[in-house]
Amino acid sequence: MLKNNCVNFMPTNGPSIIYTMKLEYNNIFEVTAGNIEDAANDKLRSDLMVELHKQIDFSGIPIKRVAHKLGVTFSTAKSLTRGEIETFSVSELTTFIERLCKP
Repeated sequence: MLKNNCVNFMPTNGPSIIYTMKLEYNNIFEVTAGNIEDAANDKLRSDLMVELHKQIDFSGIPIKRVAHKLGVTFSTAKSLTRGEIETFSVSELTTFIERLCKP
């Protein structure tokens, strides 16, 4: 569970006022997405992207070889390694993981 504590100081003429706000989220995308389905989709894409990054980073293979192994252009592989999550669907990310796991 993600917790966020915000403290705002309001220096004005007179005594300072401190506001404390506690926000709790099970899924941060519930705040940023328009609805629950989009939030779940964004969370899944994020989790898949993290897994892809682990596999790419730990393998140490150059981007050019990553692109070849994934069957995508260099530009697409670069977008993937930059974490441009909005560019890829759940289906694409799942396929990429499957392709990276093949010997």
